[in-house]
Amino acid sequence: QVGIPDFVQKLQMPYGEIDIIAGKGGKLIFAEVKTRLSDGFGAGRDSVGSTKRSRIRRAAGYFLTHSKGHYDSVDFQVIEIHVAQICENEF
Repeated sequence: QVGIPDFVQKLQMPYGEIDIIAGKGGKLIFAEVKTRLSDGFGAGRDSVGSTKRSRIRRAAGYFLTHSKGHYDSVDFQVIEIHVAQICENEF
């Protein structure tokens, strides 16, 4: 059984946006989400360059400074979503 994180949210902060912040059991994860319809522009992880990584680190630092939580570890991830087909009017 997969546990549900303590929180998941998207935040806009002075240093930039973090797509997902999730915490569970003293571990905090900051994740950047990249969606691709094809490989024409390369892998999603490859589009997170040094400038974007720097912004995410600064935003994470801002979050940690203003957070009331205590975290034993912090991790940074890139989540890649590959869309095989887009279906309209599915809802």
